[in-house]
Amino acid sequence: MKKALTGPDIRELVSEWQYLLGCRLEQFGRPGSNELILKFRSSRTGTVRLVVDLSGWAYVTKESIST
Repeated sequence: MKKALTGPDIRELVSEWQYLLGCRLEQFGRPGSNELILKFRSSRTGTVRLVVDLSGWAYVTKESIST
């Protein structure tokens, strides 16, 4: 497993997550000591959640997640 992001990794994340620009942060939570969930909303994309695991991974989902 990677211990750090490389330049190409960061470039890909920035490219894929561009649609989050202009979204409103509606809610955030920390369901576990190592997890952070940010809930964003926009009229263009609807509701999306950015899930960040502080041990080294993150993903965006439209699925509902309890915080």
